[in-house]
Amino acid sequence: MSIRFVVLGVWRESNKLFIQNPDLQDRVAEIPVEPWGNYDFDRVIDKGQGHLKIGIPPHARDEFKKNSYGNVGLLQELLKIYCRLNGVSATLDQFRTFDNVDTVPQTLSQKADDQKVRLIHTLESIASKSRAERRTGREEPLTLPYYLVHVLLTAPIEEITDGLTRQHLLEQIRLLHRRDDKTSIRASDVVHLIKRLPALQSDHPSPFLYESNNRLKIVDAGLLFALAKCNRQELRDEIVDPLETYDDGPDADETEAST
Repeated sequence: MSIRFVVLGVWRESNKLFIQNPDLQDRVAEIPVEPWGNYDFDRVIDKGQGHLKIGIPPHARDEFKKNSYGNVGLLQELLKIYCRLNGVSATLDQFRTFDNVDTVPQTLSQKADDQKVRLIHTLESIASKSRAERRTGREEPLTLPYYLVHVLLTAPIEEITDGLTRQHLLEQIRLLHRRDDKTSIRASDVVHLIKRLPALQSDHPSPFLYESNNRLKIVDAGLLFALAKCNRQELRDEIVDPLETYDDGPDADETEAST
């Protein structure tokens, strides 16, 4: 019918579109828009400077590129906040170079504060999925979604950015878990946890976590930025242990199952 379609996908994994939609094989040409490198970011900054008649100093450019985690949208958000903190919201009549060094950390802090509430909501939502788990015999449930959140709040940001392997995730969960017998937390439990990611994130319009090449990563650059900049101990204090709601009464299992 001579109709052409452009299919936009958000998956970073190569050929993910074809894996999920095999009928598109040999009918679609894949054109990736990522990765964005420093060269691309410099072009974005240079173009914006020209339009606004401003000069952004090298140290500010480097900080914003480093904290954008390869996401051009986050870079643009940081630049917008930075310009507004320097009193620029439209093209200037005369060229001006920004020289206030304090506005760089202010920019990062303001963006982190903007994302903090969304981050807490996301983490609480994933951790709360543990409440659907039931006791088996005398053992308490593993509540792995809760411990997955705590791994994200304790692991070095560099490890999270690179992606957590299943084995590393298992080791970290065992390290943090309340159980004395760490071997009772098996590799198969972690595999099951990874496969449940879509259900764990069903309350959100866009994914937060995804697995690519057997590595668990954060797909939302804005939330990754907030995780890196916020006080993670304070965030941990916000996450309620799902077992604290358990009752020792005879109807405990039924009550918890209905929660």
